[in-house]
Amino acid sequence: MNMHIAISIAPIASLRQNCYYEIWRFFLKLNLLLRKIIHELRPQIVIHESLRLHDQTLILGKNKINLHRYPEIHLIGLGKAACSQVKTIGTFLSTDKRLRSKIKKGLCLTKYQHGFPSRFYDFHESAHPISDKNSLKSGLKLKTFLRHLKSDSLLIVCLSGGASALVIVPRHPFTLKDKTQASRDLIRSGAKIQQINQIRKEMSEIKNKTLSQITNNKAASIDKLLPVSYVQKSPTLYSLNIPQGNRWLAFSESFDPQWQLVRSTDGKTYSPVPMFDLLNGFYVDTPGEYTLEYLPQRYVLPGMIISLSTLTILIGIFIVFKYANKRISKHI
Repeated sequence: MNMHIAISIAPIASLRQNCYYEIWRFFLKLNLLLRKIIHELRPQIVIHESLRLHDQTLILGKNKINLHRYPEIHLIGLGKAACSQVKTIGTFLSTDKRLRSKIKKGLCLTKYQHGFPSRFYDFHESAHPISDKNSLKSGLKLKTFLRHLKSDSLLIVCLSGGASALVIVPRHPFTLKDKTQASRDLIRSGAKIQQINQIRKEMSEIKNKTLSQITNNKAASIDKLLPVSYVQKSPTLYSLNIPQGNRWLAFSESFDPQWQLVRSTDGKTYSPVPMFDLLNGFYVDTPGEYTLEYLPQRYVLPGMIISLSTLTILIGIFIVFKYANKRISKHI
C-alpha cells in the first residue's frame, strides 16, 4: 500500500518541480531583459548614438551647430540623470582638442545621492518628489549661473526626470511652503505628472520664463492665478478674502461641481470649472469677502440628527415593549 502511494505521488512532485523551474527561468529572462533595456537607455549610450561631431560641427539628426563661432560653451544639467548627461557630453565634445578650451565649468542640479564630481561641472543636490530648501537653493544657483553668461556663449541644457521638483523659485507671493504643500496634496490626490507640473509652473518664477528671459531679468508673462488669504473653518468650509477682481481662483481639491463660491455682500454664487483637468477653478469678477463651501456637507448634520432620532425612538419602543412583556409575564 505504501508503494502505491509513493508511485502516485512521484509524478505530481516532478510536475511541481518543473513548474517552479519554468517560473524561475521566466523571471531570470525578464531580469536579463530589463537589465539590457536599462543599459541601452544610459546617457552614455543614448548620447553617443544621437550625436556626431565633425570639424567643430555638432550634428543631432538634421540639426547642425557650428561650434567654431562660439567663444565659450556652457553645460547645464537638470534632473536625476543630470551629472551623467553633462559628463558624457563634456567628454564627447572634448574629443576635439580645439573645443577643450571653450568648454567652461557648468552646473548640475540633481537629486540626493545622484550627484558625483567632474571637471565639467559643479553639482548641487535637492529633494524629489517634494521640494525642500535645497531645491530653492538650486533654483537660485540656476538664475545666478544664467545671468553671468555672455551673450555670445553657447548653452547646452540636459533635462531629465525630476527637474520640476529639484529646481524651484516660487513666484511672489507664493512661498516654498506653498509649493511643497501643493505638490504633496496633488501627489496624494493621484494627479497625473502633467497636471502636477502645470500647477508647479503657475507657482514658479522660472518655469514661466524662457532661458533668455531669466538671463535678462524680464518679468514672467503669466500672472493670472490669484493668491488669497483664507480661514479653514472645516474641511468643507472656507472663509476667503480676495484682494483683486477679474482673476482666477484655483482651489487645490480634486474637481467636483458640488463646490460653490458665495460672495458675502450680495450672496452671488460661482460654480467651479475644471482647471488643468484636475482642480476647481472660479473666475472672480470683484474683490471682497467670500465663502467656499462643499454643498453636500449641508445635509450631513440633518441626516445625522434624523438617524440618531430614529435610533433613539426605536430603542425607546424596544424598551417599552420589553417592559410591557415582563409585566404581562408576571400577571400570567
